[in-house]
Amino acid sequence: MEQQGVYTGLDIVTAKATKEEQQQAVHHLLDVVAPDRAFTVTHFREQALPIVSFLNRLTYALQFYLCL
Repeated sequence: MEQQGVYTGLDIVTAKATKEEQQQAVHHLLDVVAPDRAFTVTHFREQALPIVSFLNRLTYALQFYLCL
């Protein structure tokens, strides 16, 4: 995802996934901050790490379940 994807209201000027594409697969951290607010790599990391952790746990649980 390009960095502008986190900003709300910039759908036209970015390569953000369309609403139709977003319905086909979960997209995280889109439209999370207003364009007039700072959103650094640290902010992104703070929001992304819990999502990555959850997805890792979910993947592990699914793999375990499918192996039973």
